[in-house]
Amino acid sequence: MTMSDERALIIGGGIGGLATAHALLSQGIDAVVFERASDVRKIQLGGGFHMWTNAARALQRLGLWDQVQEIGAPIAMTEYRNATGRLLARWPVGEISRENGFTDVGVSRQDLQALLVDAVGAERIRLGAECTGFAQDGDGVRLTLADGSEERGTLLVGADGLRSTVRAQIHGQQEPRYAGYTQWQSLIADEGYALPAGDERVLFGGGARAILHRVGGERLFWAAVLYSDETGPIASAGKETLLERFAGWQEPVPQAIAATAPEGIARLQIYDRDPLSSWGVGRVTLLGDAAHPMTTNLSQGACQVLEDAAALARCLREQDGVEPALRAYERVRIARTTPVVTQSRRIAWVGHFKHPLVCAVRDRATAFGLGGPALKSHRQFVTVEP
Repeated sequence: MTMSDERALIIGGGIGGLATAHALLSQGIDAVVFERASDVRKIQLGGGFHMWTNAARALQRLGLWDQVQEIGAPIAMTEYRNATGRLLARWPVGEISRENGFTDVGVSRQDLQALLVDAVGAERIRLGAECTGFAQDGDGVRLTLADGSEERGTLLVGADGLRSTVRAQIHGQQEPRYAGYTQWQSLIADEGYALPAGDERVLFGGGARAILHRVGGERLFWAAVLYSDETGPIASAGKETLLERFAGWQEPVPQAIAATAPEGIARLQIYDRDPLSSWGVGRVTLLGDAAHPMTTNLSQGACQVLEDAAALARCLREQDGVEPALRAYERVRIARTTPVVTQSRRIAWVGHFKHPLVCAVRDRATAFGLGGPALKSHRQFVTVEP
């Protein structure tokens, strides 16, 4: 298709929206991002991402892999342990990524966001621009904004997150499904914590989980998960509750929480949705959490968003016409993301277990699964090109 004739309206200035804008601009498609927040650099709450091998491949396709390596920290080994530190399984993620010409890295959410803002350019990002709806005809899409203004383009991408306005107009207004847990996370200065260089650690306890790995800038990312009712007291807890619930866990979990100022801890309640069999209509499609929100259990959320952006750009380049390109993109990405959403939800359910005997059985099952079948499945998933 003739790229210079296209204008993409992208709703949402998060990782997915910005990555998509960069990918389309790189192919000569005029792209504009509409973000309702007043400062796009502050919409990512404190924390980090594990950029697995599949994310590295997507970033390479987007022309951003070298820059992400510069702002990240390498991850060579992912260890799964119980709360007291007993080893359950060890994944040689560095070896897997090297076999495919990449390196797994830990990246700060804010650093990745800033990199994408610079890649797209501030002049392409409309801040304080809230989408209220769209209409389309045979020639294009008309976007309506909350201030009453309108924009017109040849295609529209809803990358506006979990409670997407674009998704609601296509599929109806539906509340997302609470995954049963809240996640607290932060970044702190890496001051000699008991975590070997290049290691990521995932620890399981009774109704709780913790994750630690390094990101660029000599910082340590930590996340703490507690299972509870959506509106219960635990779900809205702060630092003191975390210190109490994670006391006695293997260091540096308690140490990292203690070293973090209360105002530096971001609290995220986790939601997902049932997978859809179709995403868009006509010249409109969805991307990222607007299309396939998933729990954090597989650490694939950001990775899949980057794959979305790369796949959408490829389909627009290879297909003849906007609508065929969007439908081709959706077929490829629905087949890829649906199993991830389903598997991540299944793992989240297992995390509810709290009784010590049940947790002991879970740990044995986890050690067996992660030590063999799950590692084999992971290796295939992150190395097979979607």
